[in-house]
Amino acid sequence: MPKRFKSGAIKIDFAFIQTSAPDKNGYVSLGTSVDIAKSAVLAAGCVIAEINQQMPRTFGDGLLSVSQLHFAVESNHPLFTSHEVSVTEDEKKIGQYVAQLIDDGSCLQAGIGSIPNAVMAALKDHRHLGVGLFLFKNFCQ
Repeated sequence: MPKRFKSGAIKIDFAFIQTSAPDKNGYVSLGTSVDIAKSAVLAAGCVIAEINQQMPRTFGDGLLSVSQLHFAVESNHPLFTSHEVSVTEDEKKIGQYVAQLIDDGSCLQAGIGSIPNAVMAALKDHRHLGVGLFLFKNFCQ
């Protein structure tokens, strides 16, 4: 997706993002939203930020200068969290079967619910797994 945003194949007029509060140098963090948000911001004609006091500050490539924000609103509410879903014995077996099909070094995308949770739990001994938006390996390289 970042390549498609940058090339203009997918045009972004507005990027709606949630950030941490600015630091003393005027930088906000994308916090828990370090997926395609940064590439969307760089491609968008207008960036609208919700500056949430409860968004944690993360480091790396998820920092933005407040000068990159066209509009901002402040908030102070808890971030969305998902609740743990219990997994049945049958779902654990399904997770184990699926995990056997996944090679070390694969790039994965998982959904929400008991089956994806069971698959992720069964992958604990796998190594060098990547997380991507799609199941196509070339998107994670």
